[in-house]
Amino acid sequence: MTHGSAKVPLRLATEKVAAEMLTLEHSLERIEHTVDKILCGSAQKLDQEALTALQEIDLIRQTINALSKFLDKLSNDADTAGLVHTSEALETVPLRDLAARLAGTSSPTSDRSSPELF
Repeated sequence: MTHGSAKVPLRLATEKVAAEMLTLEHSLERIEHTVDKILCGSAQKLDQEALTALQEIDLIRQTINALSKFLDKLSNDADTAGLVHTSEALETVPLRDLAARLAGTSSPTSDRSSPELF
């Protein structure tokens, strides 16, 4: 499937990606609330695996939201050559480990089984 071959400014392309990511974050938030209602309405006590899964859903949602804001800030701050200073955009990222990975000060393969720090 092709959708045209015209070149578009990087700013426009990144703004569209950021908007799509924000839509995904909103969808995931609705799913998270629904799963939470189902699990909390259950007569059974939640086990550690269920609690971990809920925390992972929340972390994914927060990460998508942070990436969307980061990308939107980069697209708005890009100069005419498409160059950006990432320091201001990194200030929009509330997740410390994610910010470090985006800044290149942490390995992308670092342990993600531990909780993300704010």
